[in-house]
Amino acid sequence: MSNIKLTENLKLGEKLYEFTHSSGLKVQFIPKAGTYKKFAILSVGFGSVNTKFILPGKLQITTVPDGVAHFLEHKLFEQPEGNMLEKFNAAGARTNAATGFSKTYYYINCTDNFDKSFDMLLHFVTHPYITPENVEKEKGIICREIKMYEDNPEYVSSMNLFKLIYHNNPVKKEIAGSVKSVTDTTPSDLMLCYENFYVPSNMVLTVVGDLDVNRIYDAVCKNFDSIPLKEIPQKYFECEPDSVVGYRSEQKMDVSRPMFAIGYKNDPSVLKGDEYLIHGLAGNILCNMLFDKSSDFFEKMYEKGLIDYSFASDFELDRNYACASLSGESDDPEELLKYVNEYISETASKGIDKVSFTRIKRSLLGSDIRMLTFPESVGKLFSSMYLQGVHGFDYFNVYGKITESDIYNVLKNVYMKEPAMSVVKPL
Repeated sequence: MSNIKLTENLKLGEKLYEFTHSSGLKVQFIPKAGTYKKFAILSVGFGSVNTKFILPGKLQITTVPDGVAHFLEHKLFEQPEGNMLEKFNAAGARTNAATGFSKTYYYINCTDNFDKSFDMLLHFVTHPYITPENVEKEKGIICREIKMYEDNPEYVSSMNLFKLIYHNNPVKKEIAGSVKSVTDTTPSDLMLCYENFYVPSNMVLTVVGDLDVNRIYDAVCKNFDSIPLKEIPQKYFECEPDSVVGYRSEQKMDVSRPMFAIGYKNDPSVLKGDEYLIHGLAGNILCNMLFDKSSDFFEKMYEKGLIDYSFASDFELDRNYACASLSGESDDPEELLKYVNEYISETASKGIDKVSFTRIKRSLLGSDIRMLTFPESVGKLFSSMYLQGVHGFDYFNVYGKITESDIYNVLKNVYMKEPAMSVVKPL
């Protein structure tokens, strides 16, 4: 127990217990006295982009089919004693999982029987049940899921944008893979990835609630003491040029109005230390300053009939990719893009409005601080930040370091580039 570290953030009024188990598992516990909800999330640093890697002690690159991370997420819920979703429901816990570009996570949310549900979570993620028969059965389920996404125009528009922006970065590929890649996946592919990436040193466990840290420590030891420390493979990525593949993409689908996705490519690999987090938060602040529904731009474009309330803006940042985007429906996406370009040029000429910057920064920080009252939200944030190499408290501390200069740098280095646009048009 002596290796448990306690950090207190007096400004936030929050505590964080941390320890690293001998297996390499990183554990974070955020106590929430008086709350009845309890949340635990086990995240793995293995996502859809990790299809190429170099195994420990090897020199050659190993390649597995697209969608393997998502396939594994599906398979882990199936155990010899039945489907784990039913087991959690019987215990009174809500459970779910998701696969992203760079991670896969499994979580539970409950008010009662936490110890039982927590033990079940740690056990099923560390005990795969993969057979030729249940792998073949799952292929049909996943292929139907893929076809469902292929019929979703919003999803198609977003993925077509990534295919325009990226030459080699695997974020341009569907998280679930393709029907062919899923069909080609073997039990050996799944076990190879499981045995090499589902190792404790590539995981982080985050727990939030009115709990005792000793209970969490004991449960972790029970489930992980028998697992040795293991080296993980080197994740391999092909070089990604600064250029984009193209600037326009059109596809016809069964939609009533054209749907668009506008994107600005960004390179996060040059960001070191606090620069990474400052860039992400500054990007989110600028995104809101320019395009949220209280902005001058939204009001003017709405009055012109070029956008409606489906209009959305986003600023995505991960260690392997970054993209600022705008999306929604418009009768004339090209005309809208012309106004977007003019608006960004005008903003760059005028400079960053200090009043707007201060207001938006305070608003976003306030929203994030309020999020700390919700166990699931804070658990997912601290888990995600850890996998990106960021301490959870630093996410809040860095807000105070962000200046108007940081906002302008994002404007200049991201939004001043020529954007790409994908459009889904009516048949």
